[in-house]
Amino acid sequence: MPGEPKYTSEQPVGTAEVRVPTDCIKMGAVQPPIRADTDTAKGYAKNLVANGSDSATIELPIMQSVYENADYKAYVSGVHARLDSIFVYPLHEVVTIKEKQPPKRWHIGVTTGYGIGTKGMQPYVGIGLTYSIISF
Repeated sequence: MPGEPKYTSEQPVGTAEVRVPTDCIKMGAVQPPIRADTDTAKGYAKNLVANGSDSATIELPIMQSVYENADYKAYVSGVHARLDSIFVYPLHEVVTIKEKQPPKRWHIGVTTGYGIGTKGMQPYVGIGLTYSIISF
């Protein structure tokens, strides 16, 4: 897996009323199943109604967090976190397969060398037609 997701940002998106058992509420802080950072002293538990019942209603902020890496970007929110949306960036690779062409054997070009002529062996420069036996 190429890279771990990184937390990039967070923004408030509203509030939610949650009912919790009163035995989870201890000394002004809400204990599990609600996250420990939802402290009543911070004003999150605005509607704390216990008066002898076995549960209480508290109002918690809902934050939307963004996580991303090179493969995706995910939006997660809620008191009981859930995936809101995800954008996936799949890798694309284009492969073109070309058939190997046989090498060209016949060529026309400038030729130099020695040749036998009317005056015997002498240097030769001219245009020639060649057939390649080995190409490198």
